[in-house]
Parts: sequence; structure tokens; C-alpha cells
Amino acid sequence: TFHTDSFGHVNNARYLELLEEARWQFGDHYGLIDLLNEENLGFIIMEMNLRFRLPVVEGDTIQVFTSLIALGTALGEVEQVIRKKCTGKVAAKSLFHFVLIDRKSGASVPIAGKIRELLLNVIEPRSSSRSSAVSSRRSSSGIASICSSGSVSCSSCRSSRRSAAKRPAS
Repeated sequence: TFHTDSFGHVNNARYLELLEEARWQFGDHYGLIDLLNEENLGFIIMEMNLRFRLPVVEGDTIQVFTSLIALGTALGEVEQVIRKKCTGKVAAKSLFHFVLIDRKSGASVPIAGKIRELLLNVIEPRSSSRSSAVSSRRSSSGIASICSSGSVSCSSCRSSRRSAAKRPAS
């Protein structure tokens, strides 16, 4: 199917799409998408790291936990953990670094003003006492089912999917 490779595992490229969808749901959950649109700003990924731990196969239901873990004046850091819903085991873990850009000029701008205020309210810095993103009370989670039809159905804790037309261009 569309999401699996010849071994029956979810293809590595599909993980990036699932993680992106979860980041959109995270932003929507906190009102960030609307704020970015109002200010004609957007986030772009500057660097990413994705570590696979367990295969996800057709029929698995996964949960993606998204947490903002660091915020500087120019750069932010998002951690995402994909867990198999039935076992709670980590299937993959990712780390993304992002910057804020002016959508008109494409230039990087400081993370300031209303956007910074909003992000400071949801940040959850890493600590040695926190065992995983799941313990996060500020994490947003989405659930994805890998379906035999090749589609992925996602749901989030409070929000529905936004249409691509409402998403800022990146």
C-alpha cells in the first residue's frame, strides 16, 4: 500500500508526513496557525533528526506526541515521539529545529511578540527527571491509523484537520 514498503513497514518518508501532520495539529490546538496567518509569518524546518526504534506496520495505530522543548530568539526546537498505541512502545523519536520567517520576504525574523508569548506558554524544556514526551501535560497528541487502503486517518485531542488553504506557505 501507499504507506508501506516491500517489507510491510511504514516507509521512512511517510514518517515525515505523519510528524508534519502532528505539528500542524499541535499548532492548531494552541491557536498558533491563526496567529501566524494574522501576522503573515510562518515556521520552516532548518534541521531534523529522526531515529527509528520499532517498525510500524499496516494495521498499527500510532500516537504522535509533540512538545516544544526549547525557544530562543531566532530558533526553536520541537521533539516528537511516535508510540504504538497498543503497547505504548516508542516506534520513532524526532527532533526538529525551526525558524520564523516573514512570508512576504522569505527572510528569517526574530521569534517575538504575540507568537513568542504563545510559545512561552506551551514550552516544556527537557529535564533529566522527565522520562518521555508522554508525561507531558502540554504535549499535544494525534492518533494515526495505518489503513490497508493506503490512507492515514488522524485525529487530535481538540482540533480537526485544517485545509491546506489555511496553512501558511512554507
